[in-house]
Amino acid sequence: MKKLFSLLMILGIFAFGFNAVAQEQSTDAASDTTVVADVEPDPIPEQPEYEQEEEAQSFDQIIKDKFIEGDPKFMSPVLICLILGLAIAIERIIYALLEKAATDSHEGRKPQFPLWLSPTQVRIIPLKEEFNDFCEKLTDKISTNSVRVDIDDRNESIGKRIREAEKEWIRYILVIGDKEANSENLSIRDRQTGAVRELSFDDFVNEIKEQTKEKPFTGLNFPKHISKRPNLMV
Repeated sequence: MKKLFSLLMILGIFAFGFNAVAQEQSTDAASDTTVVADVEPDPIPEQPEYEQEEEAQSFDQIIKDKFIEGDPKFMSPVLICLILGLAIAIERIIYALLEKAATDSHEGRKPQFPLWLSPTQVRIIPLKEEFNDFCEKLTDKISTNSVRVDIDDRNESIGKRIREAEKEWIRYILVIGDKEANSENLSIRDRQTGAVRELSFDDFVNEIKEQTKEKPFTGLNFPKHISKRPNLMV
């Protein structure tokens, strides 16, 4: 704080001195008498016709002619403006999401991304290695419905894998054991509500689609098997 106060004092002294010098110079200039020769000013050149026509055009028409449908050399400013505008918009969205997550955590709710923005929307956890084939088929079936789903096939306890999925803010967790492999319904752990529900495959997919409709979609950006992803040591 002392350094910041000293810096502000120095800047204030410089600003005061600069203003004083500027006022002194303006006073000296006003006191000087200057003789101006009685010379007729040069006539103002006529504006070229093409410039007059350009000024007569509307702003929207100029943008359309030059920056959209015209010479490609005029395209750069438009692209730069679009990129900067998009970057600012994305930055604001990220800050808004983080602020909402902080508010939810402060008020006792679990922070959660909107489902369509979650990097992984569904995680499948096989109880044993013998259920890996069933999980593979289920993963492919779910992913064909534009859902980001992965498999935690690591040799870890079921409790640890569920906790790590919740730490990653994954909304839906499916634990596959004997009961789930032989049932027509899915046992779904909902992170947002904390409840475990049984739904048919179609009802589960429809619930996801209802939350992600009219939203953009892209697939997973990493291997669907957790065991094949790089392990970052912090």
